[in-house]
Amino acid sequence: TMDSLVKLGEVKSVDRKTTLLHYLTQLLADKHPHILNLPEEFAELSIVRHWDTQSLSLQLQEQLAALERLRNTRPETTSPALESFRQAQQPFLQQATAALEVSCGLESNFKLIWNSLSEYFGEDPNERRPEDLFMLFDQFFRHLRDAHVANQKQQQQHHHQKISLSRSSSPQSLLPPSTSRGAGSDSDTLSVTGLSLTDPPSLLLRSESNLSLPATQPQPN
Repeated sequence: TMDSLVKLGEVKSVDRKTTLLHYLTQLLADKHPHILNLPEEFAELSIVRHWDTQSLSLQLQEQLAALERLRNTRPETTSPALESFRQAQQPFLQQATAALEVSCGLESNFKLIWNSLSEYFGEDPNERRPEDLFMLFDQFFRHLRDAHVANQKQQQQHHHQKISLSRSSSPQSLLPPSTSRGAGSDSDTLSVTGLSLTDPPSLLLRSESNLSLPATQPQPN
């Protein structure tokens, strides 16, 4: 039955971290994203779910009966004032009759649509009220929208986590601070006795003779 729609969020995955509704919502977002606009298209359900269609139908019948009594009322005596009142009453009766005819047409059309919709969803229109189905769909669309928002937030969190992990595992971040390139330098240099690896080889060779080595003591015989 249609009651199963609001129970999709109760079906948990094996790890109990997601639900069947979240999974279906993600499938819709990947393949049919336009379907996720249904909650906005049926936003009026939050209003009509509070209607009492049976009470509205009874009120319409009461208004029709009242109009018929007013139209058929015939006073026992007549007077110029009464005739003047009846003449002034005719425009109201005409307007009320036209308005009630429109209302009756809308009611008949609603009943036809309700019977067809109930048959389509496998429901018995005589056992279920229209507002029951309105409330069910309104709840489902609310859950669908909430699941879509939750999926988007989870995807954003995973994206931020991947960025943080990528930055922490980059080669530059693994270098010790002492060997990292200094700010504003054009090349990495290593100072040895005041020389740099960028110096010409001849200068490096001449400088070897200037290296002071500790004197070795003669070993006793």
